[in-house]
Amino acid sequence: MIVLDNVTKTFGQRIALANISLHFEAGQTHVLLGSSGCGKSTILRMILGLLSPDSGEVRVNGTVMNASTRALLTRSMGYVVQRAVYIPI
Repeated sequence: MIVLDNVTKTFGQRIALANISLHFEAGQTHVLLGSSGCGKSTILRMILGLLSPDSGEVRVNGTVMNASTRALLTRSMGYVVQRAVYIPI
């Protein structure tokens, strides 16, 4: 199970997520649907531990996602990058 509990994330003065609480049950298919800029990618990045919430917490199978637990929790996750930037060397 993945839980976002009262999560807030800002980027400077811009509020990306404000007090969001979501529960994704294990074994179920879930869809994040919304307009551009509504926070879908921010939610996914927080679940993957790529971003940390300003307040609240993200839990995966009961364990809080943070810098010290990220490697353990993401071993069983997969993701595809939405947009990659190629920088020639």
